[in-house]
Amino acid sequence: MSEGTIETMLRRIEHLERSNRAMKFIALGAIVASVALNALPALSAFPHGPKAVDAESFNLVSPKGVLIATLGQGVNGGYLAFYDPKGKAEMEVGTSAGAADQFIGAAIFDGNALFPGNGKARQIWSMSTANSVTTIGNFIFDGSENVRLSNSTAGDGSNAVSVFYDAKQERAGIGLGSNGPGAFFEDSTGAARLLEGVLPDDSATVLSMLNASGNANQPLADLSAEGDGSATTLQIEDHNGTPRLIEGFGTSSGEIIQLNDVNDTETFRAPCTGGAACP
Repeated sequence: MSEGTIETMLRRIEHLERSNRAMKFIALGAIVASVALNALPALSAFPHGPKAVDAESFNLVSPKGVLIATLGQGVNGGYLAFYDPKGKAEMEVGTSAGAADQFIGAAIFDGNALFPGNGKARQIWSMSTANSVTTIGNFIFDGSENVRLSNSTAGDGSNAVSVFYDAKQERAGIGLGSNGPGAFFEDSTGAARLLEGVLPDDSATVLSMLNASGNANQPLADLSAEGDGSATTLQIEDHNGTPRLIEGFGTSSGEIIQLNDVNDTETFRAPCTGGAACP
C-alpha cells in the first residue's frame, strides 16, 4: 500500500470527524440555550376551540398546577419542552437560527421520573448548517455529558460516519465517504493505530497498523490487495518508515520475498533475479 493511500484515508476520517464534532457542539448549545422558561397562566377552555391564538408562549399544567409542557420561543426560534410531575426536564424539541448557523433537533434528559441522573442531555437528534455545510445526525452522552457515540452524514447523505468514544476522546469509527468505506481505531492518547479501507471502485483493499510514537501516523505494517486478486502485498516498516520486509504475489511477476537493511538497501531476495541479493 502506498503512503498516498494512507494519507487519503486519514484525510477522509479527519474531514468526517470535523463535521461530526461541529454539529455536536452546535446542537447541544442550541438545545441547552432554550431551557429558560417564562410561565404564563393556563388558557381558558373554549367549547369548540379557538380559531386562532397569538401568544409568546403556552403552558400545559397538571390539575395541581404543575408545569408539564411548554410551547415557547428561545433567542432565535421556537421550542416544545416536556417535564415530569416534579418539573424536571424530560425532552425538548426546538429550532435556532443564528448569523452563521441554523439548527433543528430534539434532546432527551435524565434526572427525571423516567430516567435517573442529574438533569443532563443524554441523546440529541439534529440537523444543522454551519458555514453553509449541513450535517444530520444523533449523539449519545454519558451521565457527565461526554459524548460516547455519534452518527452523522452530510446533508446530501454522503460522508456517513459512526464514531465511538471513551470518557475522554474518540477511540474508533467506521465511515463511508467519496473515497470508499473505511474504519479506524485509536489508542488512549488519540493516535490512530489501525486503519482499514476499500477504494470506491473496488480496485484495492487496505489494512494498515500505525506507530504509537515517533513519526505521526507512521505505518508499521501494510497489507493491500488488488480488487481482482491479481496482486497482494505485505510490507513491514521500521519506526523511521524504512521498508524492512516486503512479501507479495502478482499474476505477472509471481511471488517475491525481499529484505532491506536500515539504509533501505536490499539484502535478500527470493527468487533471486539479476543483480539482486540472493540467499
